[in-house]
Amino acid sequence: QIRENDIVVAQFPVYPKLYRYLLKTLRRKHTNIILFITDIDGLKDGDDLLLKKEIRFLKHFSRFIVHNGNMAGWLLKHVPAANFSTLGPFDFLAPVNQRQPSSDITINFSGNLSKSPFLEKTGDLQPLQFYVYGPGLTENMKNQPNLHWMGILDPKVLPNIILGKFGLIWDGDDFTPEGGSVGRYMSYVNHHKLSLYILSGLPVIAPESSGSAGFISEMNIGWLIRDLHELPAIIPTITEEDYLTKRQNLLKIAENVATGRHLASALENLLNSSVY
Repeated sequence: QIRENDIVVAQFPVYPKLYRYLLKTLRRKHTNIILFITDIDGLKDGDDLLLKKEIRFLKHFSRFIVHNGNMAGWLLKHVPAANFSTLGPFDFLAPVNQRQPSSDITINFSGNLSKSPFLEKTGDLQPLQFYVYGPGLTENMKNQPNLHWMGILDPKVLPNIILGKFGLIWDGDDFTPEGGSVGRYMSYVNHHKLSLYILSGLPVIAPESSGSAGFISEMNIGWLIRDLHELPAIIPTITEEDYLTKRQNLLKIAENVATGRHLASALENLLNSSVY
């Protein structure tokens, strides 16, 4: 039922063979396809062969939704004629947290812990305490005296449950963003946990080289650092006034995240700027 010149939005990466076949068929029918890039696995995994395959696939298309300016720059390097719009934070269709954050100096980290081996060294950041949620807990993480694993919870209920005063955006092996391919990949993507922290009302801490750094700075919703070793010195100097300002700024954009407004805006901007 999809006709020539219809508009179809498809997610990338494309895993099922039937999905790839469908997109190939739609290209032959001259359908206008918009690729929503959610990940670039070759970059994330440090797999050059996979990355070459992904780039070959992307070159078949001309319209994209990307996370941020860093991802847009990478895309234009490989698909120079690409027409794109930027997403900003991922939408997160869950209720906005109405509770007050923790009053003590605690840091929340929620996500796939297997991508975050740096958590095996949080003991070096005492007296800071970490509340950690998600799968992939290791024995070394369990042995950190200041890491408290809180289990695996449904993402839709997580914003109103998670503990902590700050939300940490970090990945990789080390206390610097360059720790492994996953750590370096942070510069290209907006993390889902950014949206989680926005809904949770937790001002964020992120690498200054991360893909979401520009948004965090522009919206004044957190602090950017170079190295996690900085945290024990920086956090005690944050004033209550500064913290509350960033929290209020978070809550101003939380409703957009909760109602899917960012993806809708990215689509509108791309359709308005494209000639079909």
